[in-house]
Amino acid sequence: MILSRREGESIVIPDCRVQILVKEIGAGMVRLGFKAPDDVDIYRDEIWRDMCFEDWDTTRRPGDGVEHHQRDSGSAGAGGPVRD
Repeated sequence: MILSRREGESIVIPDCRVQILVKEIGAGMVRLGFKAPDDVDIYRDEIWRDMCFEDWDTTRRPGDGVEHHQRDSGSAGAGGPVRD
């Protein structure tokens, strides 16, 4: 799916309770803002891939078939969720 949005417009993902807002467009880059409940983690792709492939402490939630990674810190610089 490809959606077009202008600066100040947003996209909502209701099932995940996430809103993505286009904050700024310019110089070949788009700045996005995210509104989500505290229990919904949002990661940049490269951080998520690092988390999946590195030797991190992992937990498994019963029945979901997905590994979930524990973080030492919630800050974006430490690989934590990204929020605006």
